[in-house]
Amino acid sequence: MSSSGDEQFPSLSSSMTTTATPSPTEEKSQGCPFRRNRQDGSMDSSIYYFIDEEPNNPHCYRRPTGSDIRGPCPALNTLANHGYLPRDGKNITAKDLLKALEHPQTYNLTSPLARVLVYGGLLLLRQNGKTPKSISLYDIALHGRIEHNASVVHRNTPHGEIYAPIDVDLRLLEHFLEDDFMTIERIAKRRVELEVASPINGLHSEIARGEWSLVLGIFGKTNKGRINSDILNVWLQENRFVKGWQPSHRQSLIHTVSTSFRIRRRMKQFQQQNMKSNNDAEVLRKESYIKEALDDENEKQP
Repeated sequence: MSSSGDEQFPSLSSSMTTTATPSPTEEKSQGCPFRRNRQDGSMDSSIYYFIDEEPNNPHCYRRPTGSDIRGPCPALNTLANHGYLPRDGKNITAKDLLKALEHPQTYNLTSPLARVLVYGGLLLLRQNGKTPKSISLYDIALHGRIEHNASVVHRNTPHGEIYAPIDVDLRLLEHFLEDDFMTIERIAKRRVELEVASPINGLHSEIARGEWSLVLGIFGKTNKGRINSDILNVWLQENRFVKGWQPSHRQSLIHTVSTSFRIRRRMKQFQQQNMKSNNDAEVLRKESYIKEALDDENEKQP
């Protein structure tokens, strides 16, 4: 853990999940060539380069190694995997976050938006009334702070657990990306489904809408508000930017809030048109990709 002074989070030693480095065989099977950096030609297991990245580029994509820390947030994981945040995912300050989020080659956020996200997030992560001076990416997995149940791609946090799961559930991801393009309609409908099956409070419902408002703005503004699902699949599952992608504009606070309101309005329309409260909730609970996430949480409840 990387918080300073008395601002300590619960120990990560027993609960932290890290991403294991794939073996050379696994890397080859995925069609991703690697560099051999040692004189004997053997693999330097700490560095992997994908074919669509320049090895001399300090912001090339590198898979996290076994000692690196990642969390549930694909946006920040991606910044670490590309070297805009510390690649080990540790000792990240507010200054680091602001610089990375505002970088013109990443999400290109305006300063007001970046500051709301960074300082608002640190406020939610405070311990004993103190805001942490630095965090690790895994700190974001603290359940009930920034992280919330009813995630689009993560299972719910089991009852009594301090930290949320950070691995992407591939069935949830596949269901979410079943269409060729992601739109406000699709996001609003999915959020209604998830929040009926696994209710969350108003704050976390607002956070969930804000997350996807940002994604729509950053990746979809130049495509009539639509995002190619292939781009999202790479970003959500591999936590990297696709080859050739660059932000087309600066993402502003006003635009983000406006899109969030649009998602909320569409959610209300779906609720009024299609949801019959308990009956619909029961149907959704029977669907395997939701039911298992709920069962993981409910089976441990007293």
